[in-house]
Amino acid sequence: MTEVRGRSSPYHEAEVAAVYDRLALPIQFAAPAADLVTVVAPAADARVLDVGAGTGAVTVPAKAAVGKCGVVIAIDPSPEMLGHLRAKGRHHVAVARVPHLPFSDDTFDVILASFVVSHFPDYRSAIAELARVLRCGGRIGLTAWETKPTAPARFWRQQAGEFVRLGDLDEGFRAVIPWDEFFADPQNFRRAFAEAGLTAIDVVSRQYQQSATVADFLTLRESAVEGRVLRRLVGKRWEEFRRHVREAFAREFGERVEYTRGVNIAVATKPV
Repeated sequence: MTEVRGRSSPYHEAEVAAVYDRLALPIQFAAPAADLVTVVAPAADARVLDVGAGTGAVTVPAKAAVGKCGVVIAIDPSPEMLGHLRAKGRHHVAVARVPHLPFSDDTFDVILASFVVSHFPDYRSAIAELARVLRCGGRIGLTAWETKPTAPARFWRQQAGEFVRLGDLDEGFRAVIPWDEFFADPQNFRRAFAEAGLTAIDVVSRQYQQSATVADFLTLRESAVEGRVLRRLVGKRWEEFRRHVREAFAREFGERVEYTRGVNIAVATKPV
């Protein structure tokens, strides 16, 4: 899920990539990624492209689905993220980004992108590029978060608001992830797919129960885009903020946070 712009992306940082693989993937991304593969249902001999593959949340279950007769190619603009995927086995990986994919028209039977579409600077050209490399009759599957904040995320923002203007934090976040709110609406998935000429459009919303220690949750927040933006805004007061938020979370939640996050899973077909 790391198809983001330029070196401003935190996913080019080795430390962030390591935290993503160790915590974010199992806590936040593994279950929706597995469901995305199940919903799209690639055939056993399919050619699959995993866009913004990160450290392999989709790549691994997709490869299991297509078996030895199929192939999964994982692309991501971050070599740091792909390094963790390479360490998990013999996967086909390439450093690449949308909308300049190094593939011919009609190459893939299935295209998957987990929590990526909201990151594209121009989602229209990005989806059009994905449709270009998808064969006629092929299926594309995308996911995006619903934006209703969880209680721990809302509380974290409240603490951040004691150190910076939340408007500045939101502006910095949208500079990296411009379509987060847009694709939280399932109807916008339908419109975007239709604009790209895709058909048989279906969007399902699912809820995922997530659980983490407070320490791990705060590490995730620090390593995510919003956390990196906050660190830049806070500047020399960063360690002060870290102490403050740890103490506040200990009082509010104890040692562990439990929360539910909603996900939109959108699927469409390239017409024959």
